[in-house]
Amino acid sequence: MKKRRFIAFFISLSILACMVNHIGSVTILAIEGRVFDKASKVPLENVRAYFIDTGYDDKRSKQAHRFEIGQSDANGKIQVRLNYYWERKESIFHSYPKKTFAIMLAKASYQTRYFHFKESQLEGEKFTYFVQLKDVYLETLQKE
Repeated sequence: MKKRRFIAFFISLSILACMVNHIGSVTILAIEGRVFDKASKVPLENVRAYFIDTGYDDKRSKQAHRFEIGQSDANGKIQVRLNYYWERKESIFHSYPKKTFAIMLAKASYQTRYFHFKESQLEGEKFTYFVQLKDVYLETLQKE
């Protein structure tokens, strides 16, 4: 009798484990902001903006891989539209995605800044979300 229960339990668990559904989705982010030198208040050109997945894709969010999505213009303005395709496993053993990400701003001779976001806290419609960086002030690195 115990052997049958064990076998039934093992078969049930095996069936549930096989019920993994791979889902793919696209999240569209409209990212805007302006970047300035903190001391002089002058707009900074060529500040690179990077996207870091921290809670969408199963693999990329664990690696915290960053990729460049744009840079600031002569007026310090960053205006990027990112169509981010991500994949996830869906089953009783995999949790719902956190849907979090970070935007990194970097320029040589300046301190790097990170901004963390959660999709549920952003304004948007359907699959498009608006990310407002507003005015960002970067500090120059101290020379040693």
